[in-house]
Amino acid sequence: MLRLRKNELRIFSPRLPSPTPCFALLADLDLSDNKLTAVPPTLFTACPNLTHVSFARNKIRDLPSEKRQSHKNGRQHDQDDLSNSSFTTWPSNLVSLDISHNRLKRLPSSMGGAAHSLTYLNVSHNMICTVPASLFEPKRDRLFASLNTLLLQHNALSGDSAIPQSLPVALSESCWRLDLSHNGLTALPSDIGSMQALQELFVNHNEIASFPSGTTSAASENSNIMLPNVRSLHLENNRLSVLPPRFGKFVSLSTNLQHLSLQNNRLV
Repeated sequence: MLRLRKNELRIFSPRLPSPTPCFALLADLDLSDNKLTAVPPTLFTACPNLTHVSFARNKIRDLPSEKRQSHKNGRQHDQDDLSNSSFTTWPSNLVSLDISHNRLKRLPSSMGGAAHSLTYLNVSHNMICTVPASLFEPKRDRLFASLNTLLLQHNALSGDSAIPQSLPVALSESCWRLDLSHNGLTALPSDIGSMQALQELFVNHNEIASFPSGTTSAASENSNIMLPNVRSLHLENNRLSVLPPRFGKFVSLSTNLQHLSLQNNRLV
């Protein structure tokens, strides 16, 4: 464990190609409350055993995308949509990533191995305008199948397509806490009601006019019930004027619902 929070760090660059044993064995790194403007490009190579990383409350503007392979004229090329050629790869052992309270305007199109290992991702309190659909595709790769907490509150998400349809599908069986509150969303993905593992959903303080009923493509014993395991549902401070027909069945049949908040809407 290495705690470097509340300093004046602008650069953190473990030496390569021969990292010290201290860095090679490091599993938990806290770089919060500094002045970093980018994710250190050699971090995950120099610290191959990192599982928990916090960059909270820095000045980071971009998260690098995983390099992808393309083929042109019979030759193989690396592609990185953020042009961060010095960045290596997102590791497959990273479990927790906190990059809240930074200056992010977008999320990466791919997070490589981390998409298979992350259980906690906090990108709240940034300036993110949209979540790329490619981050959660293709479905066959089971991306983010371990992610149980996704925090996107207090960003600049707006309109009816800022959250891709691929998100609730990819997280249906893993995510139990999803926070999209305090944005400018006008609609939610149609399948959000089909998230089987979801226990806490926060979509309060948006511009949402209707709540989707959800359609489950995969057979399940709970497939006829919207949000079958949700315990806490926050819909307050939106523009809801009507609820879907399945909502009444959801409230009456749910054995887990403990908190339902609908105040400050336009229900009639």
